[in-house]
Amino acid sequence: MDFKEAESRYSALKGRLEGGELGGEEFQTQVGQLRVKDEHGHHWAIDARSGGWLLYDGVKWVPARAPEDISHSPRPTYSQAPQRRGLPILLIGAVAVAALLCLMALGGAGLILSRSRGVEDEAVVSQEQAGRIADQLIAERFPDLTGAERTISSYENPAGGEFWSVTYRREVETQVGGRTYTIPRIVIVSVDMDTGETIAAVSD
Repeated sequence: MDFKEAESRYSALKGRLEGGELGGEEFQTQVGQLRVKDEHGHHWAIDARSGGWLLYDGVKWVPARAPEDISHSPRPTYSQAPQRRGLPILLIGAVAVAALLCLMALGGAGLILSRSRGVEDEAVVSQEQAGRIADQLIAERFPDLTGAERTISSYENPAGGEFWSVTYRREVETQVGGRTYTIPRIVIVSVDMDTGETIAAVSD
């Protein structure tokens, strides 16, 4: 199997996953079988989540750029915001959310990277579409945050996956030990720029 064939098979599996023909575990298993050995004897695999390439360095799999001579499949285009399939919700502490917001504001210190896009590097899912997708998730899962303060930014993870980050914030009152405190309720919705898939981090 060469790089082009592996990428083609990954695209087919991704389509079956989004079409509901494959479950998440089966998708992960089949993507895990897409391995390539290059002319230098290096072993490569595809990251099931991002679709990027991973190189085995002798100890572990690390994100890497595949040889330049392979032809990458063009990104699909959407006439409208893509449908979301499965909405994983990640519950994290308020401190963790605050740390995540700081990382985003500072450029991520290597963990979360902000990226500005030009006309020639336009995201498949636009910022406006990402906002609509995130608003729909909030209305369905967190109706108390409908109409809350909202900010949108972009970032790239270490594996090369690109996302819109939509942050919702509202001050709420809570009772602790007989006292009333005002604390921020925050939900961060990450929207994949390629697929429109979402993950929500909640400060509960």
